[in-house]
Amino acid sequence: MFLSLCQGLKADRYPDLQNRDNLWRLMLVMTGRKISKRHRFDRQLKRDNRRLLTDSYFVQNSQDRNSPNLYPPAAEPTPELLAEFADTSSALIEALGTDNLKDVALLRIEGLDDCEIASRLQCSRSTVQRRLVMIRKIWEVELFND
Repeated sequence: MFLSLCQGLKADRYPDLQNRDNLWRLMLVMTGRKISKRHRFDRQLKRDNRRLLTDSYFVQNSQDRNSPNLYPPAAEPTPELLAEFADTSSALIEALGTDNLKDVALLRIEGLDDCEIASRLQCSRSTVQRRLVMIRKIWEVELFND
């Protein structure tokens, strides 16, 4: 995309490009068009990516295996995977030690951002960010040094 932008600027195709906002709008439009063009290209019959995958990927568990379904089967986690996930999650939370770090981690897992966590725990945003860095370091040791 950058090459297209530079070529367009060189050819003076963008006369309204006078500030940063116009540049961002132009780049968004160019990106959207390139994505749309690539999507059309990938979906042409002779290049349809779905035809490259095995038929078993598209056929769900049904009696009629000859009628392909164009959607992949639902990926339900196995009971073993769920149990392993639960064990790993609880071990990571317990590895944090203090309740301060556990509270920050659990609130982050719930989807709260730094400011929301700080307001909920009645501390500063920088405290939350510092605790998040500590949590990441602890979890890296737990996950990658075993």
